[in-house]
Amino acid sequence: MKLKKITVPTAAEVCSLFELEGEAKTLLTAEQTPAQFLQKLIEGELFADAAHFMACALPKREAVWLASLAAHTTLGETATKEAKKAVQTAEAWVKNPSQESCQPNQAAAEAAGFATAAGLTAAAAFWSGDSMLPPDMSPVPPPVELTGQAVWGAITLAALTIEPEKAAEKYQFFTKQAIDIANGGSGKLN
Repeated sequence: MKLKKITVPTAAEVCSLFELEGEAKTLLTAEQTPAQFLQKLIEGELFADAAHFMACALPKREAVWLASLAAHTTLGETATKEAKKAVQTAEAWVKNPSQESCQPNQAAAEAAGFATAAGLTAAAAFWSGDSMLPPDMSPVPPPVELTGQAVWGAITLAALTIEPEKAAEKYQFFTKQAIDIANGGSGKLN
């Protein structure tokens, strides 16, 4: 398995950004590449752990795109305009990842709510920028792990919000999307 866009040399480095638990923790070795560890997770059918790992392993832009794809699964007929706007705002940052396009994601995340996949997608985009403060203030970079945590939150809510009994299948699908994105694809799988 290849993961072209993941440039971190070891899976352990990625896993230092979040708390790996249970069986997944027993599969991690110090020398494993991200692709080797991901393969072990998939072989063990630990798809939630695989999706979590990919949320933190992907570069920020690609991770936010993954969150956006997951959030779209929650935007049915009853989706609020704030949720739709949050995903659109995050996608605008993915298309043009500048500090200028990053800033509106803070308000979009707050409007949609941090308890929604859409709100966490916008938060992930906001936390992917250079600073958490307005441009006229001295920059305060977000902690490096925030993007991955927000992406993981968006994926989790997308898996559990609608038909939670199908969460395992959804985690497996989000993992497939992440692998496609990690290799330069769009993640738009059928």
